[in-house]
Amino acid sequence: MKKFISISMVIVLLVSMSVTAMASTANEAGKNPGLGVRALHKSGITGKGVSVAFIGLGIRNDNLKNFTHPEFDGRIKEYVNIGWDAKSNIPSIYAKVSAIVGKTVGTAPGANLYMIGMNVDQTPGYKAKRAEWPSIVGGIEWVLEKNKSLSKEDKIRVIVVDSFGRFDTKEDLTVGAKVYYQTLEKAEKEGVVVIGTRGPGWGVNALLTVLVENGYYDSNSPDDVNMAKVGIPGNNNYYRNERLIHAPSVRRTLAWTNKSYKNINSNDKEGWWVNDTSSSYVAGVIAMAYQVNPNISNTRLVKLLNDTATNNIVNPPAFIEAVKRTVK
Repeated sequence: MKKFISISMVIVLLVSMSVTAMASTANEAGKNPGLGVRALHKSGITGKGVSVAFIGLGIRNDNLKNFTHPEFDGRIKEYVNIGWDAKSNIPSIYAKVSAIVGKTVGTAPGANLYMIGMNVDQTPGYKAKRAEWPSIVGGIEWVLEKNKSLSKEDKIRVIVVDSFGRFDTKEDLTVGAKVYYQTLEKAEKEGVVVIGTRGPGWGVNALLTVLVENGYYDSNSPDDVNMAKVGIPGNNNYYRNERLIHAPSVRRTLAWTNKSYKNINSNDKEGWWVNDTSSSYVAGVIAMAYQVNPNISNTRLVKLLNDTATNNIVNPPAFIEAVKRTVK
């Protein structure tokens, strides 16, 4: 008996092949950090030698050997656990790390990364059972103590706080806020920039040196900052505020488990808030700035970051150019 393939089967097959090809194209295009970052890399500005600390989701069993990816292998200097307890590696941690030091997807592929696993739960269905500010404070204090043992050239200059930073009780608001303020002031005095995600209303993150939120670039013109949008697709006013710097996080392709990649979408079942990599993006941009001028004050650096933003979107080439002008 001869087997026949119906026209409808052919159409389904062709559509499936087309969708797969489009997804593959989107994944490859999304690996570009956009906004002129790759041009800066080609000019030799990669954040080389600058150290960044990431405070947030930790690594399973505290074992760096099990936390690998071609994007960031060799870039993690040290991992410390100050309260994290995980039975498995949460995929979004790969994305957030690769967005900083990823060889092809990161904004600072030449930077060094310190990871600090803190007592926080950002898994899907998140419900706070405890305040997170003690772990955030502990992470920042660890960085400041670590810097005492490092040379001037090797000191950690940027801290990414990947947390909601909740105040869950009245005591948290009265005692926690005071402690947190004091810790941030200490970090600023020691020349360390602290970056966090979320806008006003999310507790202690309103106190961070740099507030960062979601954004996305035009897939047809990824390097045109004027075409980039704040928020997430379908909600361009999400956390729109003059204090916020927005950076590409949605529609980016980043590391996702040990060998795979994933195009982060605002409709992902894990939730875009879990996958938000905007603060990681900006941390890498700031690392590039410190490479250009290691002696710039963090106060001036943050002012230039805000002054050069375009429509609340970080503008890496304009920012780096402004930092270059501070070199004496």
